Amino acid sequence: MRARSVKIAAAAVACVALVGCGSERWAGKPRPAPPVSLTAAITRDGLAISPDRVGAGEVELLVSNQTGVSQTITIEGERDRVRSDKIAPGDAASLVATLSRGDYLVIASPGARGGSTARLAVGAPRRDSSDELLLP
Repeated sequence: MRARSVKIAAAAVACVALVGCGSERWAGKPRPAPPVSLTAAITRDGLAISPDRVGAGEVELLVSNQTGVSQTITIEGERDRVRSDKIAPGDAASLVATLSRGDYLVIASPGARGGSTARLAVGAPRRDSSDELLLP
């Protein structure tokens, strides 16, 4: 009987010790802002992007190529430049980038008739996600 009590007590102490062990990944540091999704469409009339204003941080640009020609997308700013792989006609792709504050030019090349650029304004860094629940 006494051996059983000792085992139960040891198990309880082990559980308490394990609960106290947590991840140190974010200890004392704010989590980064969650990424923002932007959409873009390349058509024969040009390139459209929405929204065209975001806060600095990680963005994911989801691009739909609605032309009959393979396209690439480039996000170009003073300090940052990111380029996608070729996007086949009728296909879609995503481009992930961490953008700092500034004005960016989003370029579709080889280019669509009627214009192949769009402007993207990146403002102050977005608020951290430390107070957000259920984020990865």
